[in-house]
Amino acid sequence: MLPSIGDGDLVLVDMSKKELRDIIDGQIYAFTEGDLMKVKRLVKKGSKIIAISDNKAEIPDPMEVDMEQFRLIGRVIWVGHEYKIE
Repeated sequence: MLPSIGDGDLVLVDMSKKELRDIIDGQIYAFTEGDLMKVKRLVKKGSKIIAISDNKAEIPDPMEVDMEQFRLIGRVIWVGHEYKIE
């Protein structure tokens, strides 16, 4: 999710927002798809959910999630990282 969320960043997830009706298009959510935990922007398209990565170099195209494997964990409400002097 670079540049929004980098490796090692901490994310605070509002786990009260874990129903499909809680999804606000374009917001960042934590979810599982099968055995994988993911953090992506989500958009509802009818009965489908589209996952969008901010890292266009790695994942340029939106992806439809597998609704049979999908479980919403919650909405990301805060991201923090350690300040490093290089």
